[in-house]
Amino acid sequence: MHNKTQQQTALTALTRLCKTNPDNNKHLKQALTRDLSTFAPYAIEIAKETGDPIGKLLAECLSELSDPDLYITLYEHLAEGSIALGEVYLLISKEMHQMARSGNWLHLANTAIIYAEALSNTGDQQQALHYAQKGACLFQRHADTPDLDYLQSFSLLASILMQTGQMESALLLQKEVVDRQKLKSKTSKAHTANYSRSLLQLCLYHNRVTQLGKAIDYGEQALSNSQALNSFSIDEQYLQLSITRVLADCYEKADQLELSAKYLKTCILLARNLCDHAYDRFILELISTLETLATIEARLGNKSTAHHHCDEAIRSMRKIYHERPQVFAY
Repeated sequence: MHNKTQQQTALTALTRLCKTNPDNNKHLKQALTRDLSTFAPYAIEIAKETGDPIGKLLAECLSELSDPDLYITLYEHLAEGSIALGEVYLLISKEMHQMARSGNWLHLANTAIIYAEALSNTGDQQQALHYAQKGACLFQRHADTPDLDYLQSFSLLASILMQTGQMESALLLQKEVVDRQKLKSKTSKAHTANYSRSLLQLCLYHNRVTQLGKAIDYGEQALSNSQALNSFSIDEQYLQLSITRVLADCYEKADQLELSAKYLKTCILLARNLCDHAYDRFILELISTLETLATIEARLGNKSTAHHHCDEAIRSMRKIYHERPQVFAY
């Protein structure tokens, strides 16, 4: 392989073969390890578009090799890759934070926040809370103005506080973040996305304490802002899926079943599209949504539609149980 295009095309083709036959994973891993410093950046770009298996295999290769210079190079390629590159994101963010300890406070704070997000995405909320608090404290102590990174750090901290059951603290912090982000939300897509994520956290909070009117209001605002991004990245589509799924739950609790079904159908479209990019990560989300929609349709009296969705969920579950058991590791 003589140039970047040929190398990337070959890795993409091999990744597709692995999706249809996991036995090919060993050949993809061999290709990566043959020249990891050259192939790793390409692998990250492919994983952002296609998801696994190349993402998980790249993480395995990197864990077997300690190369700080390569970590620094790959770190620059990981923007907006936290969903599609969970294991790689976790590994590299940890290494970068450890290397940042001798640097300036801003680099230390940013790497702490990124590592906290990676931990949270992989389910380790207690460790995520530790590093989110560390990053937020550094920003609070040293930052002159609440810029994008500052607000991101406190928004992430509020999200993790909620996931660890510290609801009141999460609410107070998130409201402060939302007020500040609203002023900046029209200045860039990054601020708009973060504003949507913060509104989603307020929606989640009020849904959990069954203040459904407030939850729906915040959820609709979050969805409107996220749709205005007009972005097709995996992370932004996942954001829309998360918002829409919570709204469907809110409308179900409010006994507005037709609206709940409408949002669940949107969730299914989003989940199917995400499965096209990263099947292993999102197929269980799709199955869960199909099951919920089947229940709602049955309550609405649409029995044939309910049976259709239920049958698809069962077929999909049987398929992954027999053909892709690795899905249950997510």
